[in-house]
Formats: sequence, C-alpha cells, structure tokens
Amino acid sequence: MSEYLDASVIVKWFKKGEPHEPEAMELFRKIRELEMDAVSSEWTTLEVVRGLSKVGYPEKKIEASYEVIMELSGMGLIRLIPVTGTIPLAKSFEIEYNLYAADAVHLAASIVSGSSILWSEDRHLVKESVLAAALRYGVEIKRLQEVF
Repeated sequence: MSEYLDASVIVKWFKKGEPHEPEAMELFRKIRELEMDAVSSEWTTLEVVRGLSKVGYPEKKIEASYEVIMELSGMGLIRLIPVTGTIPLAKSFEIEYNLYAADAVHLAASIVSGSSILWSEDRHLVKESVLAAALRYGVEIKRLQEVF
C-alpha cells in the first residue's frame, strides 16, 4: 500500500533543525531505498517552496529542494497526484471539517491515491473529526513521532 506525505513532512528534508527531522529523514531514506511506495499531491512542491521561502531559506537552496522532489517524481519514487481529481472530495472536506484548501487536497489525494497512511505534522489534519473521517475512507493519519 502507498503512503502519502504532505508538505509538512517533506519540508523537513530540507529545513534542518526542525522537530522530528530524524523521523522525516527516515521516510526519505525509505523512499530512496524503495522501501516505501510514496505519494503526494502536485501542490506539495509549491507548498515546500512556500514553506522554505517563508523562513528566508536561500533561493538557490529552494530551487535545489524543488529539484530533489521533481527528480524523485521523475524516477517514480514519489507519485505526484494531480489535484483536479481531488477537488470534489476536497471541497466536501473544506465544508464539513473547516479545512484549508491545501489540507483538504492532501486528505482527498491520500484517499484518491489509495494510500493507507497519510503522514502529516499539520495540526488541522490531526483533529479528532478529521482522523475519524480519514479512517472511514481507509486512511490512517499519522504523525512523524510514529515512524520509529
């Protein structure tokens, strides 16, 4: 089964000193060594760029981080799910659970991709009502502290 990673996890591969960086790097290792079928939304690339820009990360390092994600995708190590097919379900999640668009897209994309786990450090996705909704669709939302 595939495992979905949202931007709150992937950004930790590049921004050193983040909480749960070792756990995020373990997921990165599993992807590189073909131990994980990783999935994310195509929006994730932009969210990682925004997250790094927001904290003043140097432009060259942001570009390099983006390239790493795109190379992983190009090699088939991370499947980037198009957003278009997630919009109807994401809209429902925005309304029912008061989620931001990106959070709703991540949840919807994890479901549409058939992922069994959604790895996230986003506080909006770990609300009890969202956790329960995800489980009804067969997706378990996990925090990085559960990696080891």
